[in-house]
Amino acid sequence: MARLEERATHARQAGAPAEYRQVKTALTKLEAIGRQLIAPLWDEMQLTLPPGLAERGELQVAVSPEDFVPWLADRARLRLVTGQHDAESVEPLEVGSGLQSLLELAAQQAAGTPTGKSRILAIEEPEAFLHPSAQRTLARLIARTIPGKRIVSTHSPLMAEEASYGEVVLVRSHRFFEPSALAADDPTRAAINTALLTGFGAEMAFACSVLLVEGEGDRLYFEWLRRRIARGSGDGRVDEAYVLPTGSKTSFSPWLQLLSSYGRAGDRPVAWLAVADSDGAVEIRSAWRDAGLTLHPDVLAGLEQVAKLSATERPALLAAARLFNQTAAVNDETVHLLPVDLEQVMIEHCSATTVANLCSVVGAPRSNKSAFETWLGNNKAPWMRAVIARDTPWPQVSDDAKAVLHRWLGGAMPEVDARRVVDAMA
Repeated sequence: MARLEERATHARQAGAPAEYRQVKTALTKLEAIGRQLIAPLWDEMQLTLPPGLAERGELQVAVSPEDFVPWLADRARLRLVTGQHDAESVEPLEVGSGLQSLLELAAQQAAGTPTGKSRILAIEEPEAFLHPSAQRTLARLIARTIPGKRIVSTHSPLMAEEASYGEVVLVRSHRFFEPSALAADDPTRAAINTALLTGFGAEMAFACSVLLVEGEGDRLYFEWLRRRIARGSGDGRVDEAYVLPTGSKTSFSPWLQLLSSYGRAGDRPVAWLAVADSDGAVEIRSAWRDAGLTLHPDVLAGLEQVAKLSATERPALLAAARLFNQTAAVNDETVHLLPVDLEQVMIEHCSATTVANLCSVVGAPRSNKSAFETWLGNNKAPWMRAVIARDTPWPQVSDDAKAVLHRWLGGAMPEVDARRVVDAMA
């Protein structure tokens, strides 16, 4: 209707479009044909009228462009060809609901914005029924070509990662957390945040609690433990926890800056726990400082103590790291050190039988626990960590691993519930 009115009725103030002149010419011809078709009717009617009552009569036909537009709009039909299977064309209702949604959006975009009026396009869950590739296409269409304001409610990380940092607002319990304003003279920070909000970072934005770890092996180990808990407990809140690999022990700071840019201390939409090996104590301290965050003095002192010890001083390092973790938890600091490293944490409580089974599955030579830990340290394939998390009997999952689970899941549910779902696993 809008497009027909614009082109067929000369609705604008500018010169008459060619289509308007064509419509006027065609309607003039139609009026003449109409008069010719109905003129004999009056002659027939006059034969039955008493003489003198109607001195003269004429049936007239008047068709204006305003009359023509709704008639034509009512008869307009869209036919589509989406492939060889419908080469003869089909109506929109015969294609998938995802394409129907894209057609609706395309129609809204084509309608334009009336002069002097603002335009707000609100879309609820546009990813519903859309193929991932179509989600990306739609996200770019929304972000780049539609004029006016866009309000998009989505649960799709594919949609979120096509947006820039400043456009992503997180919603938690009907509250809106807008990203912190960045200094105009610091465009690099905005670029970094936008880059992080892709892949793992985009999915992180939908989590309630994020576990920041060093690498992919750490991610797969804790993710498989989380899956076992989710399946065993049936508690849907466990699925609101997410593991994100930062890349290395020196790469925590950018993620801390991104997460801390939403909300404020004690009131954030996404909780986090940063977990590193004990040899990353110095890097963790630097990450907090570089992110503009502070740590409790006792926690800083604990980091200093761990940093002084090496892996060769294993008993002292284990004790110092565990004491640090207790201190961090008591002071609500979202940092945790794996006593020694992930290999130690994975198999610390494994029995000889379990070690033998794990060696067989990952292709390691049959050996004792100490030798297997050394072998794992030299063979960093991430999938091996996933297998160990999957196949270790739950009672043999180490207390150090469970301590991470307690704190991490505690960001997605009350701490007492987190401990219950972890400790109740058989």
